[in-house]
Amino acid sequence: MQALRERIRDQLRDTSIKGAAALAVEAPRGLGTLITLTNDPDAAIGWRAVVALGQAAQCVAKGDPEPVRRQLRRLHWMLNDESGSVGWRAPQAMAEIVRLEPQHFAEYVPITIHLIRTVHGEPAVRAGILWAIGRLNSAAPAEVECIRPEVEACLGDPSPEVRGMAVWCVGKTGHVEAVRTCAALLHDPESVEIFEGEELRRYRIGELARRVAE
Repeated sequence: MQALRERIRDQLRDTSIKGAAALAVEAPRGLGTLITLTNDPDAAIGWRAVVALGQAAQCVAKGDPEPVRRQLRRLHWMLNDESGSVGWRAPQAMAEIVRLEPQHFAEYVPITIHLIRTVHGEPAVRAGILWAIGRLNSAAPAEVECIRPEVEACLGDPSPEVRGMAVWCVGKTGHVEAVRTCAALLHDPESVEIFEGEELRRYRIGELARRVAE
């Protein structure tokens, strides 16, 4: 198990998300290993594990969706206070799996999106929920529209991490008026890290808001 984890982690460290996903598909505990790696202390590796998990789950689900469904239940449980753990990137992982296979895991579309109403806690987790919502907008725009007020409320959050991710999320949904009309956001000097492509990128929130508002 440790050897598999290190092999997959090496792939993620070298920015080979496809390689990590391929290793996970071949191994009996590959999906679970990727879930563990989403909590890696190196944030870039953790985020790449999220994307690799989505790709691996898509491949596994084509043969049998049930193992993937078990991992979705595990990720959802990690966000429960009773689980005794903190699923730092569990919302993002759920979103990546569902986004790539919405036909197999349709029941998890509303569950993932509505985490913004049911999960409260660390800013990092709430920011992750906003990232998940932004990623799912292309697959489930009607569901995302239902929680638009909750997303827009996060634009005024005291945490720069949450506030900045809310700006990014609003940009993905296309409902940018709330950003366009908020002078405080357009000139916000704080910064936020956002995972795009295969890397974490840092943006000033004001710069990001002005780009979204254009």
